[in-house]
Amino acid sequence: MKNSLRIILVGIAAAMVLAAATSAYAAGSGTVYGQATMQPTVSIVLSGVGSDSQNPLVYEGRANQGSIPNGNALITVTNSGEQTIPLLLGYGSDPTDGNDTWAISDTPGASNCIWRFYPDPNGTNVPGGMGSPRELVTGLLPGEWRDFSSTFYFPETFNGNPHTMTALIIAGS
Repeated sequence: MKNSLRIILVGIAAAMVLAAATSAYAAGSGTVYGQATMQPTVSIVLSGVGSDSQNPLVYEGRANQGSIPNGNALITVTNSGEQTIPLLLGYGSDPTDGNDTWAISDTPGASNCIWRFYPDPNGTNVPGGMGSPRELVTGLLPGEWRDFSSTFYFPETFNGNPHTMTALIIAGS
């Protein structure tokens, strides 16, 4: 009987240890380490002609020719953030008159047009719809502003109807 009593007591003790271990595992505990930091503000402000849909850059020209905007209008970009940032030029929408749509491209053609902004003499083309944004300015300092001139090259199929399009000037990080 002593042997059977010991086996039972050892069995009960083992069950209690297993139950305690299971409940400790189920309850679990751990330490989480974290750190929160404030990110500098990245912000740009567009002003002047072309900075809103009610005051667009207007290009007048003929088929298969380039044009500057009326009044040689400039768009101004100001870095209103807290760090130096690159500016990127991205696709917004292809030019359309509601019926006819041209494709923004790097090469002129029957229905291809080119829209270029000039932070320097070489200029940067607005990328086509599937293109990645292109670098416009390497670094614009906090508080710094830059004026951009632009040109638009009309496609061969231009028929005189006004077309509306958009481009994006993006604050990179």
